[in-house]
Amino acid sequence: MNLYGFLKGYMIGSVIAILILCALRCQEGRASEWKLLQVDDLNLETTKIQFKRDAYFNDHDPAKDWMWGAALNWNVRTLKYVYWKNRFHLDYDTQVRHVGWKFEAGINLGKYFDTFWQHHSQHMLESERDDIGFPVEDRYGLRFHFIKDGR
Repeated sequence: MNLYGFLKGYMIGSVIAILILCALRCQEGRASEWKLLQVDDLNLETTKIQFKRDAYFNDHDPAKDWMWGAALNWNVRTLKYVYWKNRFHLDYDTQVRHVGWKFEAGINLGKYFDTFWQHHSQHMLESERDDIGFPVEDRYGLRFHFIKDGR
């Protein structure tokens, strides 16, 4: 990864961190359901990779070399009905080798329906795959809730 790539990643990460901290600060002392921005969940997880297979890696078996994974997850709501669920994930050994971003943005359409857009992209670092590009998936849809929030 060159210096430009590092600085770009650092700036994006800094902006995300600042937005999350501002959202947490905005939550203090407010009881309204119509908050401009509410963070419902923010967590960091670490994992041990037991098995992984992906055509994107060609013949390389990342589970033999890349033993660990981590993810930053955050769920945000705004104005009660609009939500954004995020998962920024990576695999690593002594350095980060594979990163991805998975999110769902949507609108609650009453008690039983949501409309949403889902995105998932994955990228290998220090590797060129111009022949097939990186894996990406975008979907949109409608969700019907049979049970929501235990009700």
